[in-house]
Amino acid sequence: MPEIIADFTVDGIAEPKGSVSAFVRGKRAVIVQGGRRNKRKDGTYSDAPDRYRKWTRDVTAAATVWQAVHRRPLVDDEPLRVEIGFYLPKPASASKRVLFPIRKPDSDKLARCVLDALTKGGLIADDARIVDLIISKRFACEKGPHARIIVSSLLERAA
Repeated sequence: MPEIIADFTVDGIAEPKGSVSAFVRGKRAVIVQGGRRNKRKDGTYSDAPDRYRKWTRDVTAAATVWQAVHRRPLVDDEPLRVEIGFYLPKPASASKRVLFPIRKPDSDKLARCVLDALTKGGLIADDARIVDLIISKRFACEKGPHARIIVSSLLERAA
């Protein structure tokens, strides 16, 4: 049975980690993470990068708090299993017959953001240690939008 290293919930709407965009400005290569602020038809800009950064900060803070409260050392060199359940708001325009969030954001991009935040929050040393990754996307019910994150070690420990 895997040993649970962390089990916590982060409230809020999960944001995906966008793809890396690269372009040349003058004679310099510029790399932008998470997409850039797209100009809308009405002249305003999307706030997607700001929402992504806020979600990353929230997950990083939750991982840091979990580690401090439970006095868990950094998981350095062992195989890990990570389960992430994303509970997203159901769009008002969605029919009652729509039971699952089968539209964007993509599960893998949502997970990528969380895994990077777990590393940044000091809970795990490197997300390359993750050998089992289970991702689910559901509509949020009573509790509101959130993500539940469970990190487990796959090493058998002596009793």
